Amino acid sequence: MHRGIGHDVLLFAQMNQIVACSSDLQVSFYDESTYKLHKCFHCPSSQMCMTWCPEARSLFTAGVSGVVYAWDAQFMEEKYHMGGLSRDGVCVVVCVCPRAVVVV
Repeated sequence: MHRGIGHDVLLFAQMNQIVACSSDLQVSFYDESTYKLHKCFHCPSSQMCMTWCPEARSLFTAGVSGVVYAWDAQFMEEKYHMGGLSRDGVCVVVCVCPRAVVVV
């Protein structure tokens, strides 16, 4: 269960799971039928949005730091990350989520 403010929820139909991210720096996977926590992983910053890319077999998240992360959902490991804030504080990454465009 998250202890922060919820930011995004995604139905991970191919794995029968619901994925949630919130201000508690966690991305959590819940069983779709029982809502019990299946697994979770810690993120370096609060993640605001996420989307699944079946071609890359990756969960992409983006948060307040401006960094977009690619996660291996099966092993709960970071594959890579990109972007971030420039020295003058200007956002250099735009995360396009299925339901919204979020500038982080």
